[in-house]
Amino acid sequence: MFFGILKRTFWSWWDNLSYSVFTSFLGAANPFYLVLIAGFRWLLAEDVGFVFQYKDIFFLIVAGSILNMQTFPTTLAAYSMQAKLIDGEVKSFFREYWAELRKVFGKGMILTLINTVIGLILGYSILYYRDNLAHLYPVNFILIGLSGWFIFSFLLSQFLQVPLIISDLKENKEDRQKIGGLYLVSLYWMVKKGIVMLGIGIVNLIIFFLFTIPAVSPFLTIVPIFAYMGFASTLHTWTYRYVFDDFPAGKDFPKRKLSDMFSAFGGKHTNKNKDEEEKEEENHSK
Repeated sequence: MFFGILKRTFWSWWDNLSYSVFTSFLGAANPFYLVLIAGFRWLLAEDVGFVFQYKDIFFLIVAGSILNMQTFPTTLAAYSMQAKLIDGEVKSFFREYWAELRKVFGKGMILTLINTVIGLILGYSILYYRDNLAHLYPVNFILIGLSGWFIFSFLLSQFLQVPLIISDLKENKEDRQKIGGLYLVSLYWMVKKGIVMLGIGIVNLIIFFLFTIPAVSPFLTIVPIFAYMGFASTLHTWTYRYVFDDFPAGKDFPKRKLSDMFSAFGGKHTNKNKDEEEKEEENHSK
């Protein structure tokens, strides 16, 4: 499953690279993500002393931002568009993005608020155990570890929660899950597929840093804005589909060749021509 997710993620992202740039840009129109990028650049390239002087405040900002970054409405809508790109269902990108944004806005804002509160509470608990329970060593470190584990668990569960939100909004109102159900389902399956989810989380962290490191240079700050969200949304989509066995009906995923590496430069038109050629071959064979 793990390598299947990575394989599908790479090829889906690569095939739609031109449109993934738009997905990344629209998904990055997220104040919490932009704060992380700005903070990363400041930490590595500017006044490190200032960051360490107010390290507790910065820690709380990071704790709140990383938990709500994926559920902000602009990012949710971008993730929904990337799933449509994977399935070749996009006809008018920006018009459909606007429609998706209106669809996810309400629930996205509620989940963003909830995740922000969770992040701040867990972040503050770490600082509290460090400072106010220092006399209970090593119990305080055990409690710090538990809070850190909860933060990490929520992060991993979002690989399932975000696509689950998007999928749930396609259902009729009476069939949609309550917000609590979205958390329970995603956390349950995160635990059940723990090893796979841990591997996916590590890969995502590596990709995040690879796309974010260029932000150290003022001229390359746009790299994470135009690159990371497109890849992350593809990774979220395929993780969800493999875990829930929710593959689009009637769509085959053929083996890929090295020559397909050039498909990204042709984008949608190349894939369309390839599909037409495959259909013609099937008709001839019949």
